Amino acid sequence: MSPQDPLSSRPPLGEPLEQAVLTASDLELLARRGLTVEEVHRQAGLLRDAPPPVEVLKPATVGDGIERLTAQQVDSLRQRWRSRDASTAKFVPASGAASRMFAALIALRQALATAGASSALAREHREIAELLRRCRDLWPFTLPPPIRGSDDVARVLDHLLGEEGLGLQHLPKGLLPFHRHPAGPASAFEEQLREGALYLRGEDSRTRAALRFHFTVSPEHRDDFARHLEQLRPAIEVAANASLGVEFSVQSPATDTVALDVGGRLARDRLGALLLRPGGHGALLDNLAAATATADCVFVKNIDNVLPHDRLDEVVAWKQVLGGRLLELRELLHRSLVRLERALQAVAEPALLADEISAVRDDYLRGFGTLPPGLDESAAVGDPERELARRWIDRLDRPLRVCGMVRNEGKPGGGPFWVAERGLQIVESAEIGVDSREVLQRSTHFNPVDLAVCARDRHGRPYDLHRYVDARRVFVADKSHDGRPVRALERPGLWNGAMSDWNTAFIEVPASTFAPVKTVFDLVDPAHQPAG
Repeated sequence: MSPQDPLSSRPPLGEPLEQAVLTASDLELLARRGLTVEEVHRQAGLLRDAPPPVEVLKPATVGDGIERLTAQQVDSLRQRWRSRDASTAKFVPASGAASRMFAALIALRQALATAGASSALAREHREIAELLRRCRDLWPFTLPPPIRGSDDVARVLDHLLGEEGLGLQHLPKGLLPFHRHPAGPASAFEEQLREGALYLRGEDSRTRAALRFHFTVSPEHRDDFARHLEQLRPAIEVAANASLGVEFSVQSPATDTVALDVGGRLARDRLGALLLRPGGHGALLDNLAAATATADCVFVKNIDNVLPHDRLDEVVAWKQVLGGRLLELRELLHRSLVRLERALQAVAEPALLADEISAVRDDYLRGFGTLPPGLDESAAVGDPERELARRWIDRLDRPLRVCGMVRNEGKPGGGPFWVAERGLQIVESAEIGVDSREVLQRSTHFNPVDLAVCARDRHGRPYDLHRYVDARRVFVADKSHDGRPVRALERPGLWNGAMSDWNTAFIEVPASTFAPVKTVFDLVDPAHQPAG
């Protein structure tokens, strides 16, 4: 979600919460969705009086929050990953619709229907029509010769978008053909499976591996994904010498959010039913919890950021790097926890306990390059040793994430920042207030959503991920529904506020590992063309 202006720029809206009236039909709807009245009032309160913007202090940069690895470190971490003794999985949010990718073509089709001929189109639509003519031979979509060679733009668009043709605008992005290969076009879903197989399996390729994937999908397309999986399974399992264990989950309706109308009242649809909207990618926290509950290391990546499976050497190498660093830091955290817990149980002298705390502190600083929020030198002064040790244990015993960061080349979206009282964070541009825009302009890196995470403790028990969410980091934006303005709410972003209190490390990765497809024209970029 990209809110249209800073949260702090909007005045509070509307009637007091106690005046918000919920009808019997509302209560029945909420019960079906799994939402409580208290949660509705909490959300309405956030919409009426939005939290302040995130207080960013400065961008994270190389040497100040972002680690740039040497060639020797890269080789060492890759070997650490290949020789691991840890269970692995890959988590891919894939419920997004392809309609946004085709927004320009949809608008062109509508304009043609109105104008009747290309010559009567507005300039921007004529430019899209010309781009369509130049790009269609590079797209991976199946176009029969009469369509591929046609100069009739409307006919080509009808085949691409219409339900009697390919109906591409109605597909989920994961099922859309992304790349051409000799064996035929490959969907984004297929490419994610083939990519993951290259770094999830162990070093011994002779032994048949069990590979685990978790995709979040929309309910209406779950069966389509399952059928596509069974079509792909034989070839991928043979190529990878592995069995595919693929789970599909949907966003829980209990994560939906209310909206407000222009009068500050709970928004309703044209039939008078309470308007409930999807809560954004932060609503996938429980889906992520399910994926991480039974695996030591889980890679997280968006469905549309994937290269052809014959161009993956660099991508796989850097996934191994992120995984290797995750394992190193996980061992550091577990080792430090054991050290402090034993020292507390031994009822050590204050001086001895202080020595143990100092050693743990030094290890953390070497591993993460910074100290945790609230446990820096100044905050620790005067703390009794036993209390300080417990605070360190609380900080160490929580989920861990290692995040790849690419050089900022003008892409819209979030990036790595130092945040007041929170330390290193991934912050969306929409979370940054007007007064801090200068900090945003100085940012050097971008968040490509390239994560390796561990969400189980050293005993193999899954963490309760909701404990580590910064609930203040919601997104509030002015939207429309049925042509009417509403104020909408999204939950803290999955890798933003939802992971705010995780142990965090940022590593610079090459920009060549990041190739998102946001519009259909991105598919003609050289990175998405067949190798050779």
